[in-house]
Amino acid sequence: MWGFDGSSTNQATGHFSDCVLLPAFTVPDPLRGPNDVLVMCEVLNADFTPHVTNERAATAAVAKKYASFEPKFGIEQEYTFFQDGRPYGWPRTDSPRRRVVLLRCRGAKMPGRDIVEAHTLACIRAGIGIEGRTPKS
Repeated sequence: MWGFDGSSTNQATGHFSDCVLLPAFTVPDPLRGPNDVLVMCEVLNADFTPHVTNERAATAAVAKKYASFEPKFGIEQEYTFFQDGRPYGWPRTDSPRRRVVLLRCRGAKMPGRDIVEAHTLACIRAGIGIEGRTPKS
């Protein structure tokens, strides 16, 4: 466990800013080497109750409660790359036509594809699942 100042991350006010990071999941760090790990943490309040931003605690409680039913749910994490205050690859002069092109881009023409592929490979090497599965009906 590790304490931190939640006001620096906008997770607490300055007069009550103590927060706690509680390790919840570790995987080998595929970028730094075999002696390093990536640690996913839950944020707790100073009294060790789940912080209001801690969605994992509520999700884990539901999964445990209904484990006999084998619930299936997914978590999706989207991200956007920015450069100079605009989405990466976005034109300086925005136009509706360009917006359609960027939203539909695929393959090698996609701005930031090299970053996405490096991220995907790092997740695979760390053993972090990145795929979605549709339950059989």
